[in-house]
Amino acid sequence: MYSFEHPLSQSERFREAVVIGTSALFAVNLMLGVQEYRSEHTELAAYNSDQAGNCPIPSSQSVKDVSQLLEEPPRLFTIEDVLIDPLEREETVAAEYGLHLVSQDLRERANSLHIDELTATESLTLEEEILLSQDMGAAHGLIVSVPEEDNAELGYKALHIESLNAETKKALRVTLGGFITTLAHKPVELVQYYGVTDVKLVMPTVDNAAAYFTPETPQAVYLGPYSWNDTIIHELAHAKDFRRCEGKMGADSLFVKDTPREHYIGLEAYHSALAQSPEKQNDTSDPRSWINIAQNAKNEFASPYGSTNPAEDIATVSSRLLQRCQLQIAYVNRLGESAVLSNKLLLEAARMYQEKPGLAQYLIRNNNKCPT
Repeated sequence: MYSFEHPLSQSERFREAVVIGTSALFAVNLMLGVQEYRSEHTELAAYNSDQAGNCPIPSSQSVKDVSQLLEEPPRLFTIEDVLIDPLEREETVAAEYGLHLVSQDLRERANSLHIDELTATESLTLEEEILLSQDMGAAHGLIVSVPEEDNAELGYKALHIESLNAETKKALRVTLGGFITTLAHKPVELVQYYGVTDVKLVMPTVDNAAAYFTPETPQAVYLGPYSWNDTIIHELAHAKDFRRCEGKMGADSLFVKDTPREHYIGLEAYHSALAQSPEKQNDTSDPRSWINIAQNAKNEFASPYGSTNPAEDIATVSSRLLQRCQLQIAYVNRLGESAVLSNKLLLEAARMYQEKPGLAQYLIRNNNKCPT
């Protein structure tokens, strides 16, 4: 195993790895399309959308409760709230829902990073950033580390830090920064909900993947340098989907009941659209052009990548639960007036509410500031 000496526990080694990069909003142009492709992944495990898994159905009361939460206005802070230190206010709000955040020290360290989509932070060395990601992961119950050996069966090559080129090092810095800043302000109960304990930082070899989950190691997810900030939740959602439906991924017939099979475009068409020239990408006469894929995603899916297959559909919707404004806007039918997307968001939120009600309430009412 590849290891850096850790100041808090010098004998510990990195057993698995975690990475995340900065946010990439989906768009209809080629550049952002490529960013989303790099941020997402191809599954190792095949799914079968014709074969429904034994997936639990949330109670009607849970659905009703979540529906009411989604229709309520976002939480408003008073002048007194604003005067309180933001880190203390975060803890107070989380405690109201019976949740816990990582320490103020960790959040302060995370807030010192300056991440954007195209440039890496220089506030820490790469080694220091890896150690901070390990601290952040540990606070959420995740083991963050870097395997030393390749594993063809699980689809990755070892990520030898000392031999990375400048571009990959830069991508890794952004990825780690996104991972750190994403988990810094999320309740630790969130990772517990998804049930993953290990994340490996690797060089994926699976169909140009940036990140993936494999049922062969259901306690772990695998993330590479070119991941974005919601990738960790996307991968955790695959693990939840796998467990929830008794070892079947993308087999949740209740989730996709309003989405005809032919509406899923497949990975080949998605990758083909990304590879097209800008002119072809925006050709409205071609139903598989990027602009049409993006428009369809607004109407029925949480992102264009979610339209590839049911497994990715479920994972992209689940990651939107952490983006309250997108969740709420879509649910109340202001995003493409899509009742289908609203129903999917409601189902995922209701399932979380039934299992961890405080977590669902917190995410729906307090996560992210809505644009004015």
